[in-house]
Amino acid sequence: MHLLHAREEERKLIAREIHDELGQILAAIKMDLQWIEKKSVQSPAPVQARIHDVVGFADKTIQMVHRICSELRPGILDDLGLVEAIEWLGIDFSRKNGIPCHVDFTATESTIGTKSTTLVFRIVQEALINVAHHARASNCSVELWEENRTLIVRIQDDGVGITEAQSNSPSAFGLIGIRERVQGLQGGMKITGTPENGTTLMIQIPMPPEGTLP
Repeated sequence: MHLLHAREEERKLIAREIHDELGQILAAIKMDLQWIEKKSVQSPAPVQARIHDVVGFADKTIQMVHRICSELRPGILDDLGLVEAIEWLGIDFSRKNGIPCHVDFTATESTIGTKSTTLVFRIVQEALINVAHHARASNCSVELWEENRTLIVRIQDDGVGITEAQSNSPSAFGLIGIRERVQGLQGGMKITGTPENGTTLMIQIPMPPEGTLP
């Protein structure tokens, strides 16, 4: 658990440094390029076209930096909490992959604990990445609820269905990462697949009596 939390703190630090240092430099470069572009209206057409292309490259690089920072440490998790962050994951997943994703979060966020919220977020994030890359699904859903002092996380899709060999493969790095995080939270995980009828990932994370996850 301590190692997993340390990794997340390192991700957070790297994301902040990239955003604050590289992001600001790129923004300044883009502003200077836009100034040059405005001043070059009398320049030959090929020169104007080249400047316009460079401005476009700078803009794409800034977008890439924002994406990398978001993947390292989503700001929404710190700003708005786990509920909104999970909902954002579903919306972002649908936008990028064209697959509807229904999110139902009825667990009480205050019982999950600050350190554990990041790991729960990463579990859902990695599960959705697996759906996007392997499931060939038309729909998926993410559900989180409490039951008998246990946080239940269920991710389902209607894709091709994972096989037992695939779920236990040493090259299934996404599932390996999920297992590591679940084990770090003293939880359990079960994944089942039905050919051409989808995959269900069930995760159970115990909540201690005082109401916060470890």
